[in-house]
Order: sequence, then structure tokens, then C-alpha cells
Amino acid sequence: MYQHLSASAEEILQEAYHIARQDNREYLGTEHVLWAIWKHKNSLPGGLLEDRSITAEALRLEISRHTPDDQDGSLVLSRLPGTPHFTQAMAFAIEEAERMGEVKVNPEHILLGLLRETGCVAQKTLHHLGFDVEQARRKIISSQNRKKNKS
Repeated sequence: MYQHLSASAEEILQEAYHIARQDNREYLGTEHVLWAIWKHKNSLPGGLLEDRSITAEALRLEISRHTPDDQDGSLVLSRLPGTPHFTQAMAFAIEEAERMGEVKVNPEHILLGLLRETGCVAQKTLHHLGFDVEQARRKIISSQNRKKNKS
């Protein structure tokens, strides 16, 4: 996958692949990554979603509003290609990690990457649920600063 992912970011992307396969999708999309982040409530971005009281039903509804229902019932067994939006969101995640002086991409950087990738399912969903990239970045930096001060 990506060589500079933290273990927790790798875990989220593996979960996203699993979700995409369960949905019988032939691709890995930003919506699958968003679901995986939501499921990892112990991660910083998962906690941000939980703090906003975003339920599975609310997330499912918003994602379905932005995702075409083109499932044909086929079974997908091989490695799934990422959509162009997924690829760009990951490039933004790498930029966010570098911007914050991190060596590895963490789940919070992936969330910021999803928010920066305008027009993707995850960005549209998060926007409709009240998230924007600057607000999320401030909360992430604040949380990181609190963690550093405790060390």
C-alpha cells in the first residue's frame, strides 16, 4: 500500500478494503475509508465523528445520497483499485502529515485528505454532517498539542 502509513492508518485502509468488498464494489472509494474511520472510534478522527454524535444510520443515509447504486451482485475477490478521488485524498493526507511535521500518515491526516478532496463522496458526506477541513484541522492540532503537553 503506501509506505509511510502508521499502523493505525494501515488498519483503517485495510478495513476500508474489507467494507468495499462487503459492498461488492469493484473499487475502493472515499466512502469506504470514511466508514472505516467511523468504525475506529478509538482513533482521533473516529473520536471527532463520535463527538458530533454521527450515527451509523446518519452516515449510511448521507453516503447513499452521494453514491450511485450500481451493484450488480458480482463477487470481488482481488485487490481493489482506488478511485481517482481516493488516490487524491491519500496524496492530500501525505501533504497534511508533512505539514504537521509527522513522519508517518496517521488516521487524522486521512480524514483531512478526505475533507480536502472536493467532490468525493466522503467530502460531500462530511460537509452535509457539518464538517469542514479548517475546523477539523484546528481540532486535530489542538488534540495533538494536548497529547504532547501530557507527555
